[in-house]
Amino acid sequence: MSTVIPLILLVIIGALVFLFLYWKKLRDDYSRDTVFTTGLFVVIGSIAGGVGGNLLSKVLMENRVFVPQGTWFWGSVLVSFVFFLFGVRKKKLRFFETFEAYGMGIIVWFAIFASILYWPLSLVLIMFFILYLILNKYYKRFNWYQSGRVGFSGLTTLGLVFLLRSLVAVFFPTMLSFVGRVDSIVSASVAFLLFFALYNLSQT
Repeated sequence: MSTVIPLILLVIIGALVFLFLYWKKLRDDYSRDTVFTTGLFVVIGSIAGGVGGNLLSKVLMENRVFVPQGTWFWGSVLVSFVFFLFGVRKKKLRFFETFEAYGMGIIVWFAIFASILYWPLSLVLIMFFILYLILNKYYKRFNWYQSGRVGFSGLTTLGLVFLLRSLVAVFFPTMLSFVGRVDSIVSASVAFLLFFALYNLSQT
């Protein structure tokens, strides 16, 4: 109980920071109403998915490859992404540019949330965000990235996040946001999809 109030405060602070970063990335291309409406979709989806995943973990059974304690993470990621897709379609936004704003905002939000639960994870996520900032500044200079389209930095960073997550899950499957050894397969699959999207983006 002693950590409930701090966690709620961190969720609120993280949501506000997410909305700021999301708006800052998209403010030059879309109206404020459009940006904050779609951003709120993500916030609602992320919180609802996290709470729902946590409740689901109470009834799921643990086995050799699955640990239900991390279902809050995947619930938050999955539902927030579904709400993100809904917002993109409803407001007719460009997918990759908006996805980059969504992904980087989520990374910082999770970093803030993790700071009270497991600070090394928070530090790693902040380092990934710094990597994103560096890539975002220089990616157009990469000769091999022929298309030069927005989305390279976000897809690369998120792909690396889930690739690292997949590797860590092999050795530490019961960490805070993991769902056992199966998390390695799920995270690797997400990383593959992100890098595949990056490849397609580079060819168009």
